[in-house]
Amino acid sequence: MHKELIDHILINMSSAVLVLDSTMHVILTNRAFCDTFQMEEEHVTGKSLETMRELHTLAAPIKEALASEKTVSGFEFHRHLVSDIKIFVADIIPIYNNEVLLVMRDVTEERERMEKLYFTDRLASVGEMAAGIAHEINNPLTGIIALSQLLVDSEIPDNIRRDLRDINKEAQRAATVVKNLLIFARGKNSVRGPVQINGLTEEVLRLRTYEDNVNNIRIIRDFTADLPDVMVNPSQIQQVLLNVILNAEQAMKEANGSGTLLVNSQRVNGHVRVSFTDDGPGIDKNTLARIFDPFFTTKEVGKGTGLGLSVSYGIITAHGGRIRAKSSPGHGATITIDLPSANV
Repeated sequence: MHKELIDHILINMSSAVLVLDSTMHVILTNRAFCDTFQMEEEHVTGKSLETMRELHTLAAPIKEALASEKTVSGFEFHRHLVSDIKIFVADIIPIYNNEVLLVMRDVTEERERMEKLYFTDRLASVGEMAAGIAHEINNPLTGIIALSQLLVDSEIPDNIRRDLRDINKEAQRAATVVKNLLIFARGKNSVRGPVQINGLTEEVLRLRTYEDNVNNIRIIRDFTADLPDVMVNPSQIQQVLLNVILNAEQAMKEANGSGTLLVNSQRVNGHVRVSFTDDGPGIDKNTLARIFDPFFTTKEVGKGTGLGLSVSYGIITAHGGRIRAKSSPGHGATITIDLPSANV
């Protein structure tokens, strides 16, 4: 009766459960396990754990738990899906008759929340520093730009005028970096209104028409009609879209001298989603993990500040949305932006 009660509890647990004998063959499972790992109970019971592709890494800690007769807690293993990786944590508990109980939890979403919280805290601290730096730099830059423009318009030799124009141009470039720093530091802007994401995206794509033609970049539009509005600051979201498009174009141009960018919009679970998929060289795992970090760039010195995507991350987060990247080397990259629908 006691064993039947325990079995009943295990079978009805919300966590995935397996009970194994001393030879690591399954003697009991539950519905949560079958649902999580998409297996039928009759195909699991009696099966050796070591023949289960997604669970064979548990064999070593199970043997350790049986030998020591002590619980092994928090053993992490991964389940590889077609387009994703799920993170699981297993508690391995020796029980009666040299049997072992496995209790497994999917902690993927929990890890994502923790990483997002850590990243948001890091952005906030960098933002405070960036605001101070930007204000200190902005004042002398404004003077350099104004004074150099006055001198350019005055009666001076042509060679000096050319040098002054270069000074003015580079000061303007530095001012753009400062502007991005301030946007990054502030994080949000109260001037928002209902906007159609398709129209906003089309405006940015139109701005890039000439450069795309010159650089042999083909744009494929796959817009879903009649999408709900999003409540956003249009200029900030345009900046995000432009940053994403520029990154994709540059990656394709440098790798192949040409490329195709697929721009898709759709409605997903109360959000409006716009995604950009390029056929460039792709992004390795280490770079992908840092792609939204402030000042992180793979470009040569002088060809990028590393602020574009971190600024974009700050803007989208401030709008209650989400931006993420998906890629692997040799298979292009996709940047996906989700913004809350104004109608929700």
